[in-house]
Amino acid sequence: MSQGTESVTNQTPISKQLRDMFLLLKPHRLQYVFALFLRLMANVFYTALVLIIGKFVDTLMSPAENPQTHFFVLKLIAVITLQMLCTYYGMTQGAVVGEKIDRSLRNLFFDRTQRLSMAFHAESNTGDLIQRATSDIDEGRRFFADHLTGIARVVFQYTTNIYALWRINPTIALISLIVGPIILWFAIFTLKKVNWVYEEYQNREALITSDVQENLTGIRVIKAFNRQEYEYAKFRGLLEDKYKSGYGVVIAETVFWGGTDVLCSIQILVSLIFGGTLAIRGEISVGDFIAAMACVNLIVWPIRTMGQLIVRASRAMVSMQRVITVIEKTEEPLDEGDLVPPSTPPLGKIEFQNVTFAYPGNEPILKNITFTVEAGQTVGILGLTGSGKTTLFNLLLRYYDCQEGQIRLDGVDLARIPRSYLRREIAVVDQEPFLFGRTITENIALGTERPVDREEIEAAAQIAAVHDAVSEFENGYETMVGERGVTLSGGQKQRLTIARALLRDPQIILFDDATSAIDATTENRINEALARSTKKKTILSVTHRVQSVFSADLILVMKNGRLIQQGTHQTLARTPGLYQDMVNIQAQIENELADELTRERQE
Repeated sequence: MSQGTESVTNQTPISKQLRDMFLLLKPHRLQYVFALFLRLMANVFYTALVLIIGKFVDTLMSPAENPQTHFFVLKLIAVITLQMLCTYYGMTQGAVVGEKIDRSLRNLFFDRTQRLSMAFHAESNTGDLIQRATSDIDEGRRFFADHLTGIARVVFQYTTNIYALWRINPTIALISLIVGPIILWFAIFTLKKVNWVYEEYQNREALITSDVQENLTGIRVIKAFNRQEYEYAKFRGLLEDKYKSGYGVVIAETVFWGGTDVLCSIQILVSLIFGGTLAIRGEISVGDFIAAMACVNLIVWPIRTMGQLIVRASRAMVSMQRVITVIEKTEEPLDEGDLVPPSTPPLGKIEFQNVTFAYPGNEPILKNITFTVEAGQTVGILGLTGSGKTTLFNLLLRYYDCQEGQIRLDGVDLARIPRSYLRREIAVVDQEPFLFGRTITENIALGTERPVDREEIEAAAQIAAVHDAVSEFENGYETMVGERGVTLSGGQKQRLTIARALLRDPQIILFDDATSAIDATTENRINEALARSTKKKTILSVTHRVQSVFSADLILVMKNGRLIQQGTHQTLARTPGLYQDMVNIQAQIENELADELTRERQE
């Protein structure tokens, strides 16, 4: 498992697991107690039914008594009706409480994952989180709806029927007590074996969920590289590991069921022989013998079920602890901070002063970075892959905080500005555009916190040079975008995300290689429209195209986490270094392409 969602159930005391579980029950405790009361009363009526039948048999066999059959029948009908009603309403109310806990827990889990830090999500396995949000929470629902009430019912039924047996014959009652502790000890022994095996089984299932999610997400890559057989073989390996874990769970449970079957059968046989002997001797009546054997069954088999419930409840506790470990993680403090820039929206002056940063568990990705972006400037950021360009944006949005140095916005230390303020005033267009399975209108309006009309949406789309393409769709802006935007080209998706950022009208806009899938002509149109519409806005743009930064007010050139050059195009193009090399290489490529086109025309 990844570090972000690493399982800690084995290190969590059972007392804490139970406490966490019952805290979830607290808002619904009265309804749950009522449901439990009804289920227990159903057991009382069931035991009463057995005793009435025994009494009825004795009445029939006694020549001295005049059996009032209709009286017994009415009593049986009344008790059966009460038992049925208590069972029905008790199960219904318990199920309702289970569903309420399921709903609130899913809401809480989803909300918490939305509010956890980027560091958590970077370290977490998506498939594992999905597993916890679905099947693990469902196990928790079954714990409250079935397992917990079942355990209480068995304990109560055991006590009730032992008392009934004691009233019939104390010796039979004592004999019936023998198997109970043995089965419970066997159940606890099995529980210890099953717990860690089942957690491993859940972890394996999470890996399978993650693998399926990744394969469906990257199906184009799989098809493009003809990797179907490889992925299938890998998936079969994961299934084999899950099968082995599941086999361990099955073996442990099978040993329990087989062992308890033998114990219960021996108990019933001993009670039957002893009770039959007493009946033959006349020490108990035939009716009492029948009632006693029924009570023995109501003691022995529920105790066996108790073991099953304990095992299943323990599995539910494992699942719930997997959920609770995520819920207990500290949320990202969005509103933590005591200062904001003097003006709102901010002017947009950005200062990096000797900034050094490393992702958790890694070497520094940024080393002693220092530069200043004046308010309203357009800044181009170039550099080799892995040089730390995107990390600059992560620090500006406070997805992470730098370990050394200082970042300032309009003269205010970024660490003192609430994250919610920064993410409201800074818009980002990511390198990998993500669109939801909603309409184009909804995707563009996603980043706004106010109602927007169609004219604003279309104006943003025109600046992003995507309006004409959208207008050609049959449903226009109401076109449903496929999952992850698969119904659109890469360039169209990038332009829609640009429109989404522009609609927010932020003072600072970050473009993380946001035009990589857009042709040069369209990119020029977008840049010209941006220049007209974003005057006085601060724009930082990561790019690999040198021509995209020719008109920038400031160019930052990075290499191996260091800022090695900064200046304007005119200055850097005349200065020996990486930027000049990039300009020369791109010019050489363009010249070669031009020569090739000239030769083709001549031929």
